[in-house]
Formats: sequence, C-alpha cells, structure tokens
Amino acid sequence: MVGDEEQLVIADGDVTIAGVAVALLIEGESGGIATMRLSPTEAQPAGIVELQLEPPTVLLGDSGFGLEFSAPGAGGAFVIDDSSEAASAGPTMLGGMPPV
Repeated sequence: MVGDEEQLVIADGDVTIAGVAVALLIEGESGGIATMRLSPTEAQPAGIVELQLEPPTVLLGDSGFGLEFSAPGAGGAFVIDDSSEAASAGPTMLGGMPPV
C-alpha cells in the first residue's frame, strides 16, 4: 500500500462471475413489440441481476486497473437493475436534476 493507494499483484488463477442463474427474459403481447432484458431465475424481481466476482478483487489484464466488489456491508456485488416492478416512485434525480 502506497499512501492511500493499493497496488494489485498479478496472481495465477481463474476469475469467475458468480450469482444467481441469469435468463434472457422476452416479454410482449401478440401484435406488439417485444422487449428483452436479463433477469434472475430465482429470488429477485424480474430485471434485478446481482453478480459477484470470485475472487472479489481482480486485475484487468496487464492494464494496472482493477475492480473490487467486496465492500463491507454493501454485499460485494455488481447489480444490473432493469426492473420496472422494483423501481422507486418518482423520477430519477442526480444532484437535483433529471439525468439527460
């Protein structure tokens, strides 16, 4: 560790993405346009997919850039949220403004 920086060291081994089984969900009505999204096959609302890295800290090739999904209390996961059922009420706001 250098100051507040952490240096990753290349280690042998495979990195896997773990989590719930993911399905491609295609929805639509006869004569209408179908939509597609990733969805878990169990235990989450449609459109919410939670994935973990194993090991939780990885170095991306020889780029010197890494990712860590092991923050205490945060679940250590990358979450894809494409759910209309689990959406919060009202518009999304960033810094008091709707995103463009």
